[in-house]
Amino acid sequence: MNSEILQNATSLSFDEWGLVLTLVGLFGLEFAHARASGSWLQYFRPTLVVAAVLGFYCVLAPIRSIQLGDWLERGQDLRGAFVWGWWGAIAFYASVLVGFHQLRTPAFRNRFVGISNPERMAGLGRNLCRLALLLYGLVAGPTLFAQLNPFNAKQAIGTAGAGFVLTVGALGNYFIYGVNLLIPGVLLLYVAWLQSRRNLGETLVWLLIAVGLFTSLGFRWRLVMIVVPLVLLWSMVRGRRPNFLALASLGAALIVVVSGAIGESRTYGFGINTGALEDESIAGLFDKGIIEGRTVFLTTSGLIERIDQPDEFVGAAPLISVLTIPIPRQLLPDKDTIGYLKRSLLRLYLDPAFAAGAATLNYGEYYLMAGWFSLVAMGVAFGWVIRCLWNWFLLRSGEPLAQVAYILSACFLYVAISRGYMAQVSYLAAFTLGPLYWLYGRLSLPLARFDAASRARLGESTAA
Repeated sequence: MNSEILQNATSLSFDEWGLVLTLVGLFGLEFAHARASGSWLQYFRPTLVVAAVLGFYCVLAPIRSIQLGDWLERGQDLRGAFVWGWWGAIAFYASVLVGFHQLRTPAFRNRFVGISNPERMAGLGRNLCRLALLLYGLVAGPTLFAQLNPFNAKQAIGTAGAGFVLTVGALGNYFIYGVNLLIPGVLLLYVAWLQSRRNLGETLVWLLIAVGLFTSLGFRWRLVMIVVPLVLLWSMVRGRRPNFLALASLGAALIVVVSGAIGESRTYGFGINTGALEDESIAGLFDKGIIEGRTVFLTTSGLIERIDQPDEFVGAAPLISVLTIPIPRQLLPDKDTIGYLKRSLLRLYLDPAFAAGAATLNYGEYYLMAGWFSLVAMGVAFGWVIRCLWNWFLLRSGEPLAQVAYILSACFLYVAISRGYMAQVSYLAAFTLGPLYWLYGRLSLPLARFDAASRARLGESTAA
């Protein structure tokens, strides 16, 4: 597309507005489709979550960047690349809708858990939380206790003793990522409380432990994965449509501001320094919260613009990385799961120091495989996968365990989209989502094992 865009323009051109409005129009069509169904449950469909994530990274963040004249990224002027990021987002979301609405998917009518006892749910959540602290504590040692208070973590860690008390060798990452089990654990406790209004104190204690640890560790996605599902589960368990006006305005703005505050004051593993926020305004923190979206969108746009030759594409490397990342390096010393991405980023930023740490949206990685063909193909596959998830959930929408599993999976789409590194996303999903689906498989029974009353409570959608 030949867009006549001045490199120093601080407003969108006619062509750019056309692309943005096309993308927003696709979001609007999917929202209208959900609304036309007449069911409050349809407002939780995963395609709307995808739209919300793309809305931040591909609409809000780049438009705000243009208004601020902020498009210089790691030494590269990427103002002219914005159109390619928007073309990629349109192609990706349209492909997702095709995969979601047009492809046939399994029925998932074989096994169900049924309506769980709240105490059973609380017990599952409690055990996951305990296991999370055990696994992480084995490698963190006394540092774990220091990290519970993110406002004093740095000072406390200095007197906490050795940071690593167990040499776990090749399994080190498995133990460290065990802290993610706090996310499903807290959500199970929360849903049990919503059902029974019991054990509120225990639920709040585990929530504070999770928030404290996650804030000290400095990875904001974990906080999103625990806070947003809490809000959505409140609406789902009560059988109500979520308040999109509040979520899209006050809720989203609050998340961006908090994200900006953490990003400005964090030191990974050592908590936050409130002194770094003394001279910051709310508006300033909001713009700092936008920075992550701006940098990721600019990197994605730059990759699509500048990598266009067959020998520059990476082929099946992302898929191979997914298969090899769980293998400890001691057993596979030559594995290079992220090398293809680093080399592509180096083509964009030219300097290894600038390429290090850069990130792309998922459709940027899809494009790197084989250009526009792979972007569209992977988008269709993405849509098919989330349709399978949606079909599975619709048959179990009254089951508390399924509610937690689905809502957390839907929110995890934020990670899957914002981190264009399939291997890492798969690794994180294994520790964050995997336990819930493992539990569901262990606890579920064939439909024939349920009595008539239990089958009726599973919902009309289970009928032949």
